[in-house]
Amino acid sequence: AAADAYHVLTYEGLTMRIGVHVGTSGGLASAAEYARSVGCECIQIFAKSPMRWRGPRFAAEEIAAFRHALTDSGIVDVVTHTAYLLNLSGPDPELRERSWRTLADEIERAAQLGASAVITHVGTHPDGDAAAAAWRLADSLRRALEAAASTVPVLLENSAGAGSLFLASVEDFARTFEALAEDSADFGVCVDTCHAHAAGIAVGSERDWDALLDALEDAAGQGAVKAVHANDCAGALGSRKDRHAWIGEGTIGEPGFAAMLSRRRLRDVPCLLEMPGEIPGKDTVNMARLRSLA
Repeated sequence: AAADAYHVLTYEGLTMRIGVHVGTSGGLASAAEYARSVGCECIQIFAKSPMRWRGPRFAAEEIAAFRHALTDSGIVDVVTHTAYLLNLSGPDPELRERSWRTLADEIERAAQLGASAVITHVGTHPDGDAAAAAWRLADSLRRALEAAASTVPVLLENSAGAGSLFLASVEDFARTFEALAEDSADFGVCVDTCHAHAAGIAVGSERDWDALLDALEDAAGQGAVKAVHANDCAGALGSRKDRHAWIGEGTIGEPGFAAMLSRRRLRDVPCLLEMPGEIPGKDTVNMARLRSLA
């Protein structure tokens, strides 16, 4: 009964939709069943292996069964995440071309699955030239859209800023969306809370969240944040260490996630957990923690 009441509140748009990243090694149908069993309202999946440039496509029958199972489960939003290999902002032209071509393939896969968006890491800027990296990233994104046979919004995920990783600051987003110019409407932002905290962007209070959302909307447009990876952070603020922790057990803490869940601008935005640990416990416990805060 409590779960049913929560679903009613969510569908009326009173808080964020809460779900998890779900593995597909057992097939799409198995992923949908798992998501239903732990009470997801949204899910994130890989549309192929995250460690390979290429991969087989799902059969049409499997996709149809997946979409039907999601509808029956009340799961209202699916997003995909690209492979970790992509480097859309880096200076190597051959690697960059391979990356945007792979992104085009990921967009097509997401469209086939009925996903609302594709989330991607963007890559590096080893020379430290953020303006050049933003131009390279924008060029790669345009090329991917042009090459894809379908259209699905692409959400750019902020990085923790370790090493030469790009897109760790709001200024990086501003440069990128300025470079995208008239094409910027095809793109959005996925805020990873652990990455933000590790990069030195505070997300621990209502004031922090309002400041971040204001800055991202100035950089990328109103309503630019279209997904959140809700992960606590094992490292200190500004540590540059991408180490996910369970909700309330890291250095962001419960107040930061309560503030996130209460932001009117994030209502109905998918809130996706990417927790270390064993299933189903890592998912059921952390979703319950978020729902108690909501």
